[in-house]
Amino acid sequence: MYQTIVFSLIVLVAVFKEGVTLSCYQCLGPPGRGCADANLADLVKIPCSQAKFMKTPYAEQMGLENAVEVSGICVQAVVVQNGVTIAERGCGYVPSGVNFCEVLSKVVEVKSCSTCTQDYCNSKRLSN
Repeated sequence: MYQTIVFSLIVLVAVFKEGVTLSCYQCLGPPGRGCADANLADLVKIPCSQAKFMKTPYAEQMGLENAVEVSGICVQAVVVQNGVTIAERGCGYVPSGVNFCEVLSKVVEVKSCSTCTQDYCNSKRLSN
């Protein structure tokens, strides 16, 4: 049921620089438990590669025509996808001046969404 990770919808192709510049928590699950409650036992620490350029299937929603330079961010969100409410955390990649949560809301129903740019900053409890 939770096989599709919404964050992967945003980035189709990315060319990565060597090295890691940001680390985030990653998880996926139902609201009100584990991932949503920020239970550290349910959160996996992952490195987010620093993406240099990206091409996305949602370029139109972002106002983009070609591959552009992007920055890595940590994301946490509660979304409704195919009628199922999902809490998730992970890495995201956005061009300068683009609001990840606004783009996400054009793809799925977003109940809550926030981004940050420090290591493991996406550890707050998620509310729906």
